[in-house]
Amino acid sequence: AVLEVGREVDHAVTSDGPLCERLLAADVPVIRLRGRTNFEITEP
Repeated sequence: AVLEVGREVDHAVTSDGPLCERLLAADVPVIRLRGRTNFEITEP
């Protein structure tokens, strides 16, 4: 599910793996949960 989408210069935040891949393909940096308690910023 999408939790938040920022402006062009911000990151998208999601816990949805397939959506994360689509956002990265669209050159949107993504913050996502890695493991149970860690977040990761993924750059396109």
